Amino acid sequence: MTTLADIAMYGWIPVIAILFHGLPPRRAIVAAFLIAWLFLPWARYSIPGLPDFTKLSSTCVGVVLIGLIADPQHRFLRVRPRLYDIPMAVFCATPFATALSNELTPWDGLSAVAGTTITWGIPYWIGRAYFASREGLKELASTIVFGALIYIPFAFFEIAMSPRIHKIVYGWHASPIRTTRRAFGVYRPVVFLQNGLMLGMWMACATLIAFWYWRSRVPSRFGMLTALSLLFTTLACQSFGAIALMTGACLVLFTCESTRTKAALVALVAAIAAYPLLRSTGLWSGESAAGLVSDFFSSGRADSLRFRLDNEVLLVEKALERPMFGWGGYSRSHVFDDKGRDMTISDGLWIVTLGKYGFSGLVSLVGLFLLPCAKFIRKTPVVLWSEPRTAPAAVMMVVVVIYLGDCMFNAMINPLFIIAIGGLSGFVTLRLPPVTRGTSARMTNRSAPSGEADGARTPHAATCTQ
Repeated sequence: MTTLADIAMYGWIPVIAILFHGLPPRRAIVAAFLIAWLFLPWARYSIPGLPDFTKLSSTCVGVVLIGLIADPQHRFLRVRPRLYDIPMAVFCATPFATALSNELTPWDGLSAVAGTTITWGIPYWIGRAYFASREGLKELASTIVFGALIYIPFAFFEIAMSPRIHKIVYGWHASPIRTTRRAFGVYRPVVFLQNGLMLGMWMACATLIAFWYWRSRVPSRFGMLTALSLLFTTLACQSFGAIALMTGACLVLFTCESTRTKAALVALVAAIAAYPLLRSTGLWSGESAAGLVSDFFSSGRADSLRFRLDNEVLLVEKALERPMFGWGGYSRSHVFDDKGRDMTISDGLWIVTLGKYGFSGLVSLVGLFLLPCAKFIRKTPVVLWSEPRTAPAAVMMVVVVIYLGDCMFNAMINPLFIIAIGGLSGFVTLRLPPVTRGTSARMTNRSAPSGEADGARTPHAATCTQ
């Protein structure tokens, strides 16, 4: 590890203060999370008895502390609890009940609650406070696309030269090189993220947003060229799961628009939500999916899927020994052989959550994703999903859905997507003037309802009261 990594990590909170000084609060927040997520080192500093210090925790804590001081509107303190906040509250509180049910110390429980709150609760709270509006969700969606565009040259450098940028800048590889090699002498890029799967999902979501912006004629700097550039980069990242989710989401959106029904999206949501239920009860082995992957893609990808499914079977059996609150941390939910060697690898976020926090954690996790999405689907007519003022919220709702789909197979936390969940949870409770078919795409912020004007230096009433 180089000195630059230490400077970047420990000096990040002062940089957040500079961002708040020079930018409106909402823009400072998205800039802080985007820069941290895309460019800070993938490092973890252990603090005895407390959650690890990472680029996620430093950004979350820094944004809240500085936001409480620098934002004259004090939006963090003006968030009112709603029905849609219950799953997040349960998810953050469950680790304490888990610790007590496993005869761990109260400090273990409080430490786990702090870690879950920093990782999930604070980004969600930020979304509720600053992004629960049409303009807020539009800015968040645009930030994801902008960040993906910045990453294009870095991604293609590593595709050709191997994932080495993190090594060059910070002194170590964030992901083993051997796991990134692909056919024809190219590599799966990583840049400054955890692994190539995380980068592939980021690019896939940005591509989906860019295409829907172009299709819906959302006023922005992104056009068809942006969407095609991101699509080409996503395909070059060779992340099969991310590409499949992006393709499925595009097909769902276009099917809903052409048929004027929500059936395709409802089916996608139901399929994703049903996966942990079917797997945890043993009603579906997954062999049929592995067979399809083998027939249409390659035996190697099918073997990888079977390996994940076999691990899930072992982990589910162990998790069901403590079904309500799980086993807690310290790898207690893993399966070990007679010699004490770990026989399992926890890939999917759902199986990690089930093992650590039981069905209490798993149900609340799925609920915090799906409740705001279900409300949006019910509340917003499908004919308005491609209207310029509603399209950013619609596509961010679909991004949240496919991110949950990715979490079925990968335990990779992305704070910007969690912010989106919080923003949607607040947005679906707003009573906004209706947007009718044919609404002008050139509506100015002056004509927006209170709480949707961009800039965040002026009162943001509709958002503040959520």
